[in-house]
Amino acid sequence: MQPISFQLTAADLVDARLYVHNRKPLVRVIWVVVAAVAAGSLLRILFLAVQQDWGSTLAPALWLCGAIAFCVWGVFGNAVLLPPSARKQLSRDKGLQSEKVVAWDTAQFRISDSNGEGHWPWTDLHKWEESPNGLLLWLSGRRYFYLPKRSLTEPQLAEMRGILSETAKAS
Repeated sequence: MQPISFQLTAADLVDARLYVHNRKPLVRVIWVVVAAVAAGSLLRILFLAVQQDWGSTLAPALWLCGAIAFCVWGVFGNAVLLPPSARKQLSRDKGLQSEKVVAWDTAQFRISDSNGEGHWPWTDLHKWEESPNGLLLWLSGRRYFYLPKRSLTEPQLAEMRGILSETAKAS
């Protein structure tokens, strides 16, 4: 395969970090619990309002306000706090700023940049996932390589998906 080269941008880091963070099971459980608390509090407020028991609505209203505040904080953090954090990480880490060259065949993929070169057989990948803007190739349970889709042509992306799918089926 013809090698492709690219440089990571802050938007790439934000996409990868958001995708990885939001796919964690604990994060999903927390959001489900918050949604359940909000729905339960809202139902309790409505039930008490129907009975016109306004004195008992303070506690569910506080729970509802807390759940809404948590949701606002989560969205605020993802939209406002994460991009500057990714830009700061990109400006500090010279390895992230260097141009990367990726090539692959049916047996392995290769990554090289100014710091060196690495070869990974497809079978050694822990797993792979596709975010809206890139591919995450998991080298272990905690380390991944992010390959932005903008650097791939449609046939290259289809070929890589095919290789990754075949490797996942084989293991």
